[in-house]
Amino acid sequence: MDIKTYISSGILELYATGHLSENEQKEVETILQKYPEAQEELLAIQKALEDYALINAIAAPDDLKQKVMSSLHDQIPTQNLPETNSKGMAWLNVALFAAAISGFVLFFVNNNHQKNEIERLKSKVAACDSIDQQNQNLFARLNDLRHPGNQIVAITATLGYANTHIYLHTNPQTGKNYLQLNQLPPLQEGQAYQLWSLKEGQNPIPMDVFDGSQTFTEVAFENNTLNYAITIEKAGGVTSPTLTRLIGTFKVS
Repeated sequence: MDIKTYISSGILELYATGHLSENEQKEVETILQKYPEAQEELLAIQKALEDYALINAIAAPDDLKQKVMSSLHDQIPTQNLPETNSKGMAWLNVALFAAAISGFVLFFVNNNHQKNEIERLKSKVAACDSIDQQNQNLFARLNDLRHPGNQIVAITATLGYANTHIYLHTNPQTGKNYLQLNQLPPLQEGQAYQLWSLKEGQNPIPMDVFDGSQTFTEVAFENNTLNYAITIEKAGGVTSPTLTRLIGTFKVS
């Protein structure tokens, strides 16, 4: 198993937020026991979710501090201070000044600490927002793949790429196409994969260019296409396919 691809699939976020079935949870727990890096990623996700909950907690009422101070003032009796001479007052002023400076320094240090903590929590919130967006995208993708009109077509690989395993999830009702990339031939530097629409009596129509880094990749849908193909081309794509690097084709019923 490619554990990095597994982690990037979003399954751990779904596990952490309780959106998996019982069987899916057991599968994830098996992976967690086997791969320490998966455990570390799950802990990071859980910590980010905890921080997100903390920073979005309901704040105390604005008048709470005043109510507490008033309560303390009512409970503590006022005491008369003894009279002091001018020398004593001078020392008292010095002590009060020193206390004020100390209080200012303490306030400054605490204020800086709070600012740093706020910035840290903001970054955690951003991470949680990113996770939430990833989850929404994942749910939308799962809904597409579970749609009743979805068809799954295995690639018919050419002889030079016989070990390739790719599935096309296509749905003419929703106009959505996904490629499930299980095993791809390696690319050389400056190359990419390119999808083509093949229609009888027409030149191949160039479509999406992708690097194969995602297990499920959404690609364009072309109406009235009964055959798609994938080739290896230079990065950025080309307008005409290189047939010597034709990986294979999909025949859509």
